[in-house]
This record gives sequence, structure tokens and C-alpha cells, in this order.
Amino acid sequence: MDAMNQIRKRAKTEEFDYLFLMDCLSSYKQPRDKLTVLLKNRQIIRVKKGIYILGDEYRKRPYSLEVLANLIYGPSYISFEYALAYYHLIPERVSRVTSASSKRIKQFTTPVGEFCNYYLRPQIISFRVTWLYIW
Repeated sequence: MDAMNQIRKRAKTEEFDYLFLMDCLSSYKQPRDKLTVLLKNRQIIRVKKGIYILGDEYRKRPYSLEVLANLIYGPSYISFEYALAYYHLIPERVSRVTSASSKRIKQFTTPVGEFCNYYLRPQIISFRVTWLYIW
């Protein structure tokens, strides 16, 4: 089975990381060289070091900017202008994905768009997981 078919078959989403790719390409003698070929042929697109998406002709559905924002600089959550525009609460078109995080302010320009993370004090942000068991 060729590399792209194997990646497409195993990928649950259009976004994935370097470890997933190396696992998919482990049957090759030099998986990093194969990854370089896939990148050169635009079969896979590097969003940021360690984060990739499928090339245009291999996608089954559009990639998620929201998922990419969290992968690029997480844990974070979509906020500010992007969230307001997503729910049509402001008339302006928003060109970058804005997130809030307890980490420092950082901006990323990638082949798929611009991502900006703003700092919020940890007391304001609460990342909690609540387990709900339904019997």
C-alpha cells in the first residue's frame, strides 16, 4: 500500500502530528525521507513544525482551523474576534484565529492562516474535565 493511502486510511481527522506520520511511514527504510517527498509533492502540508494536514487532493473534508489553533498553541480555547465572527455576532470578516491561553502571547503565520494567542491569567481560565457517567 502506498504511503498516502495508508495515511488517509489511518487518519481520523484531516489534522495530525509528526508521531502519527512516522508511525504510518514506519514500513519505509527512511521514513523521514519519504515525508520530505510527500511535503515536496504537496500531498501533505506542514502547518507548523510537527503539525500537518492532508494535501488538497487527499482531503475528504475541510481541515478545522479551530483544531489547528489548539494543536499549534495549546491548551487554549477559541475566543475574542474569531468566536464572535463564527457565531455572526459581529459584521466584520476576521482573518485570523484568536485564542486565549494561560501561556504568553504568541502569533503564528502558517500556510493555512494566521493564529494569535492572547494571555489570560490562570485564575480566569479554567480548563476542567468533568466526567459524566451514564448508566
